[in-house]
Amino acid sequence: ISHAVATWRTSASGGRYAEAYAALGEGGVGRETARSDSADDLLALADVARLSGHPAEAVDPLQRILREHATSAGAPLAAVTLGRIQLALNEPAEAARAFERALSLRVPAGLQEDVYARLVEASARAGDHAGAAAAAKEYERRFPTGRRSADVLRWSHE
Repeated sequence: ISHAVATWRTSASGGRYAEAYAALGEGGVGRETARSDSADDLLALADVARLSGHPAEAVDPLQRILREHATSAGAPLAAVTLGRIQLALNEPAEAARAFERALSLRVPAGLQEDVYARLVEASARAGDHAGAAAAAKEYERRFPTGRRSADVLRWSHE
């Protein structure tokens, strides 16, 4: 392992994401994403990009996890994170697909309510009113007293 790779990994594992991003250097997240075969490394690279203020650079490692490591334990979380980033980057149709993928990968129960709510939001923002209504109906069925009910209702009627 090269010194730069060891440095970014050490910084990232210590929660020092800006330091890890700096250790990777210009284009480093993309370069390491292309080199990495490990779902854990790809997730760490996405965290480095996202948590150091470079969310767009987190998209590729997250998409690689979903393409190449869909059965890994981190895949559902990668899909949720990808959807959140794509919503923030104003890519709602892509975000909706990521949230649907997270649900199909059986996202942990503790995240399901948020994922369904964000699916409604993303679908509505993408102009997919039928998709937003269907996701809202499923949200209401699963979470009749859900904490995001007001948001879901608002988004599904936008």
